[in-house]
Amino acid sequence: MSSSPPSFPSSFRERFSSTKRLAAIIVYPRECTGIVLKALRGMLFAQRGVRSVVNINLPQGLLEGKTTTTDSSECTGEKMEKVKEARLFLLDPVMFPVSQWQSLPFSSSGEVLPELFSLPLSPEENKAERLTLPRNLLDRLNSAASECDGAQRLYVGTTTYDMTLSYANYTMPEILSTIFSSTPVDSPSSEGTLANSSVAHPAGEKAKEELTALSGFEQVGHIAHVNLSKAHAGFKFIIGQVILDCNPTVTVVVNKLDAISSVYREFAMEVIAVRDNASTNLSPTPSSSMVNSVSESAEELNKLLTATVRQHGCVFRVPYNRVYWNSRLSHEHTRLVNSFHPGEILYDVMAGVGPFAIPAARNGVVVYANDLNPAASEFMKINAKLNHIKEFAKDDEKDSTAGIRIFNMDGREFLKSVVYRSVMPAKDQLSHPDGAHGTCSISPPRRRHVVMNLPALAVEFLDVFSLTNVESPWSQRPKDGTTDSADWNLTIHVYCFSSAPDVLTDAVQQVEHHLGFSLPEENKKSVLMVRDVAPSKRMVCVSFTLPSFFSQSRTATVAPLSLQPNTNAKDVNVVEQEGENLSKIRKLES
Repeated sequence: MSSSPPSFPSSFRERFSSTKRLAAIIVYPRECTGIVLKALRGMLFAQRGVRSVVNINLPQGLLEGKTTTTDSSECTGEKMEKVKEARLFLLDPVMFPVSQWQSLPFSSSGEVLPELFSLPLSPEENKAERLTLPRNLLDRLNSAASECDGAQRLYVGTTTYDMTLSYANYTMPEILSTIFSSTPVDSPSSEGTLANSSVAHPAGEKAKEELTALSGFEQVGHIAHVNLSKAHAGFKFIIGQVILDCNPTVTVVVNKLDAISSVYREFAMEVIAVRDNASTNLSPTPSSSMVNSVSESAEELNKLLTATVRQHGCVFRVPYNRVYWNSRLSHEHTRLVNSFHPGEILYDVMAGVGPFAIPAARNGVVVYANDLNPAASEFMKINAKLNHIKEFAKDDEKDSTAGIRIFNMDGREFLKSVVYRSVMPAKDQLSHPDGAHGTCSISPPRRRHVVMNLPALAVEFLDVFSLTNVESPWSQRPKDGTTDSADWNLTIHVYCFSSAPDVLTDAVQQVEHHLGFSLPEENKKSVLMVRDVAPSKRMVCVSFTLPSFFSQSRTATVAPLSLQPNTNAKDVNVVEQEGENLSKIRKLES
């Protein structure tokens, strides 16, 4: 499952320790802090875990003669302490380089006394008073001074401040960029940086040039999932450790090794970092025994990689290494589930652990959920119990108003058996009181949905509806009255991938190709671009109903299959919605 991690030097994190000298301004009185903070927005020092405004106590001598609210001779006891409270604003070192900041460093002991000046000041007064603030900063501070209470004047002074930074003050991309580039964290003059302690890339300089810092990862419960390139492979253990350090909710990091190739839709992965339960704020470097122990025991690995995820107000247990789960589809799950109404019926052909099925059942939909993967079916049952959903048996199907029934079978067989029997009533469900076709004794028709969420293959399963597929019951409609009593109110939602210039038209053509006939326009309900999978690859959902000839005899005329592009189709109107690239549902026009 994983190779042994290298032994990292114990001083790894300490190498990020440094002292950074920053330009700063003293602001008095403290009551003006909010006004000044608003005025200096975008100009202040920004670093992870660092406050850009520091509370300070000014030496009393610095304020004598500078305030009209308290006479210096009265500055004793409580009043003296109040006068000395001020704020130190740390400035952005890029906008205000300390090398161009001609001020003495701040000393809380009073050894160095920066001079304070009353605002507002004109540019000429600024220069004459030796404050020498940059013009853009002076304008902002003058604006703040005009907003202060009329009884108080705003005093400012320039100084520098030595900020001590550590490993905890850097973000994951910053840390990894430093490691990959083997450059110091700070300037060469800073103390305690990574200078002269570069990390050599195992694959050499060419691979090093291909490295880019990771900016994110997929998180499923407590699991962080990365997909590392060959160039990153030599750093995989240190990448895993940095992810743990920067993300306290992550306890294990896995790396995807290969594309999804199994019929069960899981992908091969390796554990590259595991958090030590005994650690405090920063996890120690992973040891060989820590990573390898979970790879040697399948039971331990399954336990470690079973996550708890919350979506749609439901709780899911996800055995991440044994089933397919994609957190990026959460908005699509919500969209489709919200289109179902209580009392309707859902047939989830490739249900996984239930991201469609469980919330639909909880909303009052009768759900028949299936997955070929035994682990997915097992955890779908667990998730049904976790969310207090009734799992009904076969004998309860006709009377069920809500709940779920779970299957573990091939998707085609599910369509040809469970779905077909639901649409086409059996002979013993029909009554023939006068020797002619009677009325159906089963419950009134309910709107039915078939969801096929396996974008790489789902459209291929549509061949069960082909009239030329002699092995499918859908092509063998009887003439004994059963067809007339069938409930054809069936909407199929199938997902697929497309890399065509017109992804929506291409998706419909894929559906029609596997059906073996063209869909009449009235049966094309909607075509939705769900998300970008790659720069030239999209995931699409096609929703359609079965044509009318499915309820007619086999001699009915079937529309011939045409794969010509639909030149009248409207372009997709792409919108951004909650972090997903979605599109508005669009009716295809003839």
